[in-house]
Amino acid sequence: MNEFPWPTAPRESDATEEQLKEYVLSQQAPDTFNVRPYYSKVGDFISFCWVPNERFFTRRVDEFLTTYHSMRTKEVVGCKVKGICYLIGRLRKAEHIYDECKR
Repeated sequence: MNEFPWPTAPRESDATEEQLKEYVLSQQAPDTFNVRPYYSKVGDFISFCWVPNERFFTRRVDEFLTTYHSMRTKEVVGCKVKGICYLIGRLRKAEHIYDECKR
């Protein structure tokens, strides 16, 4: 039984610092590394790292893309894409233009 009043992780605005700490400490570490992007609604970005336990440095490519490079091999091991809502909006506009061209 979940000892917290939330079905999933509590939102910071709904919990005390101690409740959040207890929740985090109650979670088990994953058995295997699960490569999955992380979306930050507040920051409007997606962060994705596909090499586990690899120390990395960042390189900003442009206003939207930052790449993560292995400290050891210098290979790309992940990335961060900023402005997701803006980019989706641009894609929707492009899709509308594409639909118009097909007619």
